Amino acid sequence: MRKICLFALIGLVTLLVPVYSLAATLTLDKIGALSTGSKTYSEWWYTGQNPTLLGKADADVEVTVKVDDKSYVFDSDASGNWSVTPSNLTNGDRKVSVTTDEGGAYSFTLHIGQNLPENLGGSSSTQSTTSAPVTGSNQIVALLLASLAFSTAYYLYNKNPKLSFEKNIIRKL
Repeated sequence: MRKICLFALIGLVTLLVPVYSLAATLTLDKIGALSTGSKTYSEWWYTGQNPTLLGKADADVEVTVKVDDKSYVFDSDASGNWSVTPSNLTNGDRKVSVTTDEGGAYSFTLHIGQNLPENLGGSSSTQSTTSAPVTGSNQIVALLLASLAFSTAYYLYNKNPKLSFEKNIIRKL
């Protein structure tokens, strides 16, 4: 019976850990008609006006998009999709940050009404790697569940006399 409990517990953790550890997602997929390919560059150029920002997050989480000093707060849908059309964005450089209450965050400069510079070069043409990703609560829960499962499995394995006897025979071989 303890073997069954042990294998069931390990199986449950095996199924839950990937779900929890991959759950904290936040992507920016489109800026107006521009597909970002889910890249996280520190700067984006958009030639039009008032682009709609579209992306993905965890399902039913609060997403906050801040453009300069104005914040737009809303919930992602059941599939995790979110979108916002900031109002009255004139040409120029805008500081944009997208955050979720799950801990995801992404910030960039949006150059509105401007063409992509010919000699882009430098750090603007590469992905931003200046900071480590924020760990969400889902990863912490996953680690705690995994620790609990392995601790329980270890306890059950050592308390079972038959398993301990088999362990001693294996050591002698």
